[in-house]
Amino acid sequence: MMELKLENVQNEVMQVIGDLQKLPKTFDNFKLHAIFCLTNSQNDNLFLMCLNHLLNVAIVSDYAFVVAEIKHAIEDRMEKYAPNLHPRQWFLRKKKYIMENLTKRIIFEYSERTKPLERGSFLETVDERFEQSIEYSLNVLVEIFDFPKDDIESFMGDACPEIVTSLLLDCMAEKEKVQMALDTIARLRRVQPEILMEESLPLLLVKHLFKDLSIQVMQNALNFISFYTKGGCNWVGIILIYYLIPLFFFLIDFN
Repeated sequence: MMELKLENVQNEVMQVIGDLQKLPKTFDNFKLHAIFCLTNSQNDNLFLMCLNHLLNVAIVSDYAFVVAEIKHAIEDRMEKYAPNLHPRQWFLRKKKYIMENLTKRIIFEYSERTKPLERGSFLETVDERFEQSIEYSLNVLVEIFDFPKDDIESFMGDACPEIVTSLLLDCMAEKEKVQMALDTIARLRRVQPEILMEESLPLLLVKHLFKDLSIQVMQNALNFISFYTKGGCNWVGIILIYYLIPLFFFLIDFN
């Protein structure tokens, strides 16, 4: 009997789900396949890929009815395969992958759907809808992963660094959208832009080191931080500390 590698099975499943998602007339089939995958996948990577496909749909308000189904599917899956793990705990473990995917989806795909044709009131309406879409998307995650609905600040405290760093490293092609997204996040967090940036700098530096990003990508992010905070974020000192401390210990060991 021929053995199928798990990776090949995952690729086949995701190919089917991805193809179905692209065809509006097959939405019911897409949802059926993706929810089944979500409920029954024992492999964490497959579960996460199915979840991201569903979240890409759930953050669109026209598909609000899918949110409860996703939430129940996650709860069922956790009960079967990780009974001691609350959905909120699982989210905190996987938030990097989830928030990077969702952030890029919001910035780039929403931008394509709403490119303004003229200035004035139409552009203002587009901007308002964009900000509302961000807030709606975050509330969808709050509901799905069972965070307290009356305390979005708590959720934002956990998710913010991942969102902000993804905006700065992955989305600089849409700087206006990034700025609006950061304004919305700062408002929801009830913090000043400088604080928002300073909270995210450690993770930004970690991503730069471990993802082996180019110096130009990092420089673009830091330049944007300086622009966005009007020079109010003391990122230079933080970066020097971050790089010089490991160098200090390296020199001690070397000597």
